[in-house]
Amino acid sequence: MAESTVHSVGAARRTAPRSTLARRFVKSKRGNTAIEFGLLAVPFLTIVLAILETALVFYGQVMLDSGLNEAARLIRTGQAQELGLTATTFRNEVCARVYGMIDCDDTLYVDVRSYDNFQDIDLPDPMDPDGQVQNDDFAYDAGSEGEIVVARAFYEMFIFTPSLWGIGLSNMASGNRLLTSTATFRNEPFGAILGQ
Repeated sequence: MAESTVHSVGAARRTAPRSTLARRFVKSKRGNTAIEFGLLAVPFLTIVLAILETALVFYGQVMLDSGLNEAARLIRTGQAQELGLTATTFRNEVCARVYGMIDCDDTLYVDVRSYDNFQDIDLPDPMDPDGQVQNDDFAYDAGSEGEIVVARAFYEMFIFTPSLWGIGLSNMASGNRLLTSTATFRNEPFGAILGQ
């Protein structure tokens, strides 16, 4: 009987520290901040990145609008017609005016069309049903004096933050965002100005 008493006392000694250790762990407040930060760090950093990327998208849109409007002035004043600009050279003119914000290699597209009156304007959708840019329908027609011209520029911008809770910046199947800028104007009577 003495052996069983000693054995049970030893068992009680071993279990007592374990239960007090568990109680101390539950009551301890040390490390709470680290654990809470660890839980909130990923959502917080994702939201901060989304805010920064939203600012970049707005800045890219403003730069594209500015670049297209400045390049479209070449068409409006007849300089593009006099210089014989093509779709590629007009695209390069737009690209030169966005001041390095936009990578012009494969993701900048232009579409320029002329019309006799505003009722005739019919523009193709820049994206196909699969959510990809369909640049096969794009054209370049700067028109002559007095004609109405619609110049459009499209830029496929890479989006690095994921779509969160159904709110995302991407509007393409690839997960990127298609920025669109349009300038509509009537060509000036540049024939008299240019001596034609």
